[in-house]
Amino acid sequence: MHYTNKSEGPSMRPGPTGTGGAVALDIEAINLVEPPDLDFQSPDHWSVFCVPLGHRPAGDTNVQTRVLFRRGSTACDELELIERVTDWIRERNPDRIVTYNGASYDFPILRHRAGVTAHECPGSHTAGTDLELVLDAVEHTDLFREVKEDAGYNVPLDSALDYHDIPTPDVQLDGEEVSGADMPDLGLRMLAGDATDHERAAVKEYAESDVEPLFRLLDSLSE
Repeated sequence: MHYTNKSEGPSMRPGPTGTGGAVALDIEAINLVEPPDLDFQSPDHWSVFCVPLGHRPAGDTNVQTRVLFRRGSTACDELELIERVTDWIRERNPDRIVTYNGASYDFPILRHRAGVTAHECPGSHTAGTDLELVLDAVEHTDLFREVKEDAGYNVPLDSALDYHDIPTPDVQLDGEEVSGADMPDLGLRMLAGDATDHERAAVKEYAESDVEPLFRLLDSLSE
């Protein structure tokens, strides 16, 4: 795969040779707007605090997962996270990126935040361009759309996994099950440096549980 700037010709050296296959991506975000004005589909209502990623090389059945965390609360910290996400994908040279509702949620937020943080963080940054080069060069498989086409209606990820008999762990924190609704508050605690080791571990486990099953769902939908 060779990443090029479509409007200006080659402007970005390809990353190290990877092993192809598929990369799965999800994001965990903090809402910047409070309900009832919060809009799940508005990229400017969200800020990214961690990105779980998975890679299954071509011809392999093993999945490598990694959760990349934002290292602080500033715009520069968020920009640096997006740069690490871009590098992680590029280094693996995947044939496709797999998401669940990435076309409407994950990708628009990453693109928007790359532009916003590059503007707010002092200095000259190419994070937005680099991210676009990677996302534009790699085939995107949005499993949400495939599941919706089969079902005829919007299907949450948990329901899709249940239907295809794909188990996921129940992540617990202080005796309570962790859900996506807990992520914004936990993210804020992490960025403020107030999160406990147990909270950080729960976020990591929950984030991984959102991305690793996407490979099994991809396989099930391909049968």
